[in-house]
Amino acid sequence: MSKCDNDASAKIRERIQRVYSSEEEGDEDLSILLNKPPALKKNLPKKNQSCGPLETIDVSTHNDVVNTQPWMTNRMFQSQTPSNSHITEHIDDELQMRQRNNSSAIALDACSKAYFRQIIRKQNVMQATLMQLLQDVAELKTNSYTKTATDATESSVFLRFDLPLKDDESLQQFEIFLQDSGNFKETVNEMVKIGGNNPYDLTKRILSKLISNEVAAEYSWIGLKKKKIFSKLLLSQILMRNAMRECGERIRRERTAPLSPRLALRRVLVLSEGRQFREAASVLSKLGPTALFTVANELPLDLLVEGLPHSAQLLETLFSRLVASNQRPSINAEPVIWQLVRLLASHEDQGLKTKVRKLAEVLVEFQPNVRTLLVSKKKAFEQAVQGLGCHGLTPDATGLTHLHAALKSEIVNHIEAYKTALHKIDDLGLVSNDAKKPVDASHHRLLSLHFEDVQQRLIDNTTLLTVLDKPALKQLKILIDTLIVRVQSDKEALFCISQLRRLHPIDEDKSVATLLMTFTRGCVALLELMQVSESPCHSDGYHSESEQETDKSSKDAIGRYAALYYQSRPRALEALDSLPELQHATQLKAKILFSVVVLAFRICKNLREAKLRETMRSLHVDVKTSAAHSFRTDLMRCLASTADTFPLGEAEHQVLALLCDTLKEYHCLETCTSLQRYVSNVTRVCWYLVNQDPPYELDTDFQTPVRLQAERHIRHHSSDRSSDIVRSYLWPGLLTRSSSAHKAVVVTNGT
Repeated sequence: MSKCDNDASAKIRERIQRVYSSEEEGDEDLSILLNKPPALKKNLPKKNQSCGPLETIDVSTHNDVVNTQPWMTNRMFQSQTPSNSHITEHIDDELQMRQRNNSSAIALDACSKAYFRQIIRKQNVMQATLMQLLQDVAELKTNSYTKTATDATESSVFLRFDLPLKDDESLQQFEIFLQDSGNFKETVNEMVKIGGNNPYDLTKRILSKLISNEVAAEYSWIGLKKKKIFSKLLLSQILMRNAMRECGERIRRERTAPLSPRLALRRVLVLSEGRQFREAASVLSKLGPTALFTVANELPLDLLVEGLPHSAQLLETLFSRLVASNQRPSINAEPVIWQLVRLLASHEDQGLKTKVRKLAEVLVEFQPNVRTLLVSKKKAFEQAVQGLGCHGLTPDATGLTHLHAALKSEIVNHIEAYKTALHKIDDLGLVSNDAKKPVDASHHRLLSLHFEDVQQRLIDNTTLLTVLDKPALKQLKILIDTLIVRVQSDKEALFCISQLRRLHPIDEDKSVATLLMTFTRGCVALLELMQVSESPCHSDGYHSESEQETDKSSKDAIGRYAALYYQSRPRALEALDSLPELQHATQLKAKILFSVVVLAFRICKNLREAKLRETMRSLHVDVKTSAAHSFRTDLMRCLASTADTFPLGEAEHQVLALLCDTLKEYHCLETCTSLQRYVSNVTRVCWYLVNQDPPYELDTDFQTPVRLQAERHIRHHSSDRSSDIVRSYLWPGLLTRSSSAHKAVVVTNGT
């Protein structure tokens, strides 16, 4: 039985396998059964029917039927009795039913294929239409971009001009083009597209695109070395606009985190380059004392000085914070002072004074000797202007005439008188060809002369005196003295102009007197801004007469000492530079001028003590009593009051003699008139200082190398700002009651 069942099952499997494999033969032989005939549901016709409209065909039903066919076959075989006859009959019925169903499935499959073909055709049409639309849109975009690029290219400044500009004429045409606000704005927008890592890099790249190196060599930002001023061009405004736009967002961003000194310095420099001085002042105001001191030592003051008056708030914040923290870094405020003088001299705008008033007041607190410096410079300028006006007509025997004409006439008169005197000497035979023996002029020979000999000698000498001693010949000495005064006045004027030229480039077309009077006016304006406002309280403004005199005397003493460094020393140094033997001895010249101060101070102290001892000894005053102490104070006050007239010739001679004895190989020092004048001025001031009450002392701690001390030292402008090691002294400090009245000028160098 089981064998029969196995045979039947094998036959069924063979037929089913043939049905499933018949799909691969295609539609050519319809007598072969399809692989997956559809199992129709009740609503489908049981026999072959013509296919109706496409809308009524249920394709999903056809697909679902295919998957259910194997299950139906298995269930059918499981439900039958395992008999060969029954199995054969059932198989025949099943095959007949399958043939009927297959005819309907084939019809449905043909309708589905036609439907899908129509859908595919529609899809192809839609795809072709969509591709055409995409192509049209792409063409529209391309035309739009091409038109925009063409318009931008036509309006580009790089096509309108032959950049970079190669001559000044092209640059002027470019400036005319930028005068139009629209062109200026378009150029700024186009230049910012060049880009850069920082404002400096952006500026460099823009300039390399706009102007050539030949044109750039003819310009300077502020007109140094007689070059054209670049800051007056509209091109400079383009550079500043782009630099500000480049770092604008970074500049204005609020930062609350604490800053390191290096980061703070970098931020201040970036803000200053972008001319955002208010934001830079805000950065400095947030720094601590240590960070502020570090930033102040490294901050390039020249950059801020060039930005005045716009950078006044930043400088005011810097100096006020340093004063408040009681710190004195190695910052020289003189460049700030002279820039303010120049601005106040060239502008009479009241708004400018308002901007820089607080800065001027803070500078006095930071560097108290700036007032003395301004006063001394103002006096020097005024004296130079007065000296320029002394070159007028000179009185002569015939009236008023020019000095050179008077000198020529006087010299001619002298020549004629001297020739006449020579002829008289020859006529009188006073000089023979044979030299007289020295015994003829001996004292014994002169006492043995007779009356006739003495009478003849008197006649001869009277004749010569009549020829030489004429009133007209005495005018030459007066004319020579006038010439000396005029030469000295011109030297003073040119010296003042040279100092101004070193500080800032000046207009060569202006007259010397105009320049000097302009800067004098600037000094006066700045001194007015530095005036300390009086207290409204009457008791606060009260000072006794002795206090006022002491304060005035102290300021006068410090001012005189400062004037030696700022006025007398530069003149003497210039005179030493002109000596051929000292032309290359730079350090030696500085040491000579420094040694004169030390020697003069020491000699004046010794002279004062000698005068006091001599006076007390003459009056028999016991030096150990209190009366002697008060008497000594009165004597010193008396000596100080007569300091300008006290005879100091011996002291000056001692100073110069000590100097020349030390430097015997330099004989030019003995005949240098400017050095002698410098020694005289230094000795006079030192005599005034040692006779004050209390007397001033020199800071004689000249040890090197030492670390720079802000309360005792001030750095010279030629020093290395990155080093705090003092290598040499240029000017000794001044002390009063162990406190510094004037700082020593030193040179720092790290090597």
